[in-house]
Amino acid sequence: MDPWLRAELGMLALVMCAVLFWRLRVPLDGLARSRGALAASGVALALLTLIAIATAAIAARRLQRAIAGRPPGPSWLALPCEDRRLAAHFAWNARSLTPLAVLPAGTVLLALGALVPWYETAALALGFTAMLPLAERSALALVLRSRLGKTNPPMTLSRSLASPRAGRARDTAHRRPRLGRTSWPSLFMHDLRLTRHVRGARSRGVVALSLVAAAALPWFAPWPLPLAHAVGFGVSLIAAAASAAWVIEVAALHPPVVLHSLPLGTASWWFSRAWWALAATALLLAFQAPGARRLDPSAAAVYRVWVGGAAAAIGVLGANLAVTLHPRADHAHRVLSLWLALAMVASFIIPLLGWVLILTVVIQSARRLPRWARGAAA
Repeated sequence: MDPWLRAELGMLALVMCAVLFWRLRVPLDGLARSRGALAASGVALALLTLIAIATAAIAARRLQRAIAGRPPGPSWLALPCEDRRLAAHFAWNARSLTPLAVLPAGTVLLALGALVPWYETAALALGFTAMLPLAERSALALVLRSRLGKTNPPMTLSRSLASPRAGRARDTAHRRPRLGRTSWPSLFMHDLRLTRHVRGARSRGVVALSLVAAAALPWFAPWPLPLAHAVGFGVSLIAAAASAAWVIEVAALHPPVVLHSLPLGTASWWFSRAWWALAATALLLAFQAPGARRLDPSAAAVYRVWVGGAAAAIGVLGANLAVTLHPRADHAHRVLSLWLALAMVASFIIPLLGWVLILTVVIQSARRLPRWARGAAA
């Protein structure tokens, strides 16, 4: 990353930590005054445990993605490396984001300042320091065992990395789509075929569809109506983000050489991406329609407008990034995550400011769409 991008990410991390401190300090202060310092320390311990589990899950996901397919470069069997050293190398690379866990953990400990005795804060810090590597090692060992222990006898890591199965499946799935008079249905069917054959796209599609269906569950739970309203809206936003991530992933599976050889314009290529985002929005509204009847008609209409508008904005942003950054899905995922995180932080600071940022980046990314046609022509 260039220095400017590092500075921007650093400022964003500091702002998020400041917002987290602001959100934690007042509740912890009230809890310490009403129930004692031990109760505040217990809440802080639960938060530190969640941070450790989330960090371990991220490392496990990175390791799983690293060893799932055939890595680029020379064959791993040509390298004089033992499986133990290969596993240590991949585990080290998967833990590259672990130091970032210090930021939220340090913010939680800082929010306890002057609310609990110093020795309790020190004990929490030492406990988190011991808990984080233990959780990561357990998660990484579970990934390696699940990946290599499926065959009998268990496959070695070097043999798994050199296996050409992922490459053959990907080559089979990348057949040139047959376009008729209308190219959109052909691209839709090709997207489904790619999702069925490629593991990464298939997993993201399953997660997105599951979250879209899960967004309707809070309305049928025995919760108060305001809580069901809030949880349903939150899960809908997560489902929209997962759908946008799937759109980016499946778009990157279309090779640029194949796309540029087709009689395909920017409008057709973009619409085939945006259609999936709008379809996910329609499914969200359809699944939640029976449960949202618990609201008043005017409140239900407002809820549908907010859910539909928010999901459509996030989905269209994913479609824009899928086209403008094609075929770099990694860059598109990072940009999408960065803007969604920035919008969330902005909404915590000033209500509705996050949606202004989302609409701004949707418009800005849409202005870059004509570059795809110029790249195709070149």
